[in-house]
Amino acid sequence: MRLRRAIVGVGMIIFLLASTGVMAAGWGGGVARAHIGRGVKGENGGERCLRYLHRSGLDLTPEQEGQILAVHQEFYRNSLPLRQNLQRLRLELRRLWAEEKPDEAAINQKLIEMTPLKIELRAMALATWEETKKVLTPEQLARLESAEGRIWLQRKGRR
Repeated sequence: MRLRRAIVGVGMIIFLLASTGVMAAGWGGGVARAHIGRGVKGENGGERCLRYLHRSGLDLTPEQEGQILAVHQEFYRNSLPLRQNLQRLRLELRRLWAEEKPDEAAINQKLIEMTPLKIELRAMALATWEETKKVLTPEQLARLESAEGRIWLQRKGRR
């Protein structure tokens, strides 16, 4: 009987210690969402795109790299006011959520304000990607499409 109580007691202590770490991590936060090493969106002027293209197995010429960097730097320059406005709205939204009694109508209004800006920024990003693809040769485009398919399958867990 004593042995059974001791085992149950030790088991409860282990369970409490393990669950404390899980509870401290919270919902979906922590390192898993930190995206370490990626930097702030928009601050790198196209280097991330070049790294992606190199990982896709494309042999870019120095001229192509320069053209791609120019296209992306233009995107970052043109989208800066839009991104700053979105950041301001995100901060205001956080403030609204942090209130003791969050105002649902104000939160919804802030989300409504953000939506067209997000759509516009996404459209600008897609146009930039299309401009980037115009720099590539037909062979590079074919390789890129096959690489994108592999990356998509890897993300879905179907290697």
